[in-house]
Amino acid sequence: MALMDAEESSGEGYFASVSDMMVGILFIFLLLLTVFALNFREAEQEQKVKLAEFIEAQERATAAENHARESELNALREAALATASKVENDRFRSLLFDAVAQLEKDIKDRETARGQLLVSLEQSLSNRGVRVSIDPASGILRLPEDLLFKTGDAAIKKENLSRLQTLAEVLASTLPCYVHGGDTSGCGEVVAPILETVLVEGHTDRQAYKNTVLVAPPLPLRLRLALRYFLQLYHRRKRLWLMIPS
Repeated sequence: MALMDAEESSGEGYFASVSDMMVGILFIFLLLLTVFALNFREAEQEQKVKLAEFIEAQERATAAENHARESELNALREAALATASKVENDRFRSLLFDAVAQLEKDIKDRETARGQLLVSLEQSLSNRGVRVSIDPASGILRLPEDLLFKTGDAAIKKENLSRLQTLAEVLASTLPCYVHGGDTSGCGEVVAPILETVLVEGHTDRQAYKNTVLVAPPLPLRLRLALRYFLQLYHRRKRLWLMIPS
């Protein structure tokens, strides 16, 4: 009886030891499982953080790429505008240079034609015994001081009326070749419409004179000279009147 009790007591101890060992193993397994779960959760959180960082970095990279592309497009657009503006400026500059060159040519041609007009008038008058002087630079044809008037007098000398007639005839035959709408039938190849205005001026000097009766209120002597000279030209050669714009 005592032997059986001893065997039963040793068997229960054995099973108790095995049970305790299994509990210990299970406890260790649970502990390891808990540690693994904690590590897995921490790793998962780290992965989420890294994934968020990766997505943010990718978005920044995409934004930077879009900005770079937009900047490149803007640069290309500005370069195209600059090129177009340069082409347009070059075209305007070329047009301006052409216009200036044409203007300079027109001015030179007009000065040349004006010089030819003065030389033609001088030669025609000289061939008919009327002496004049010309200033091609300023376009002036001058009559001698003693050709038409006496000192202090606006009346033309009778002996010089024939010279005035000659001057009127030469002007009437020459000036139409140098005005717009003039009668160019007798001009030949010399046709240059450069004249817009022909001024007839009379000038006085500082020379004193006496014994002259003036009618008050008198016109200035230089004005009377010019008017008298123009009227004599008009009456001598009425063709000159046709060249005056209406």
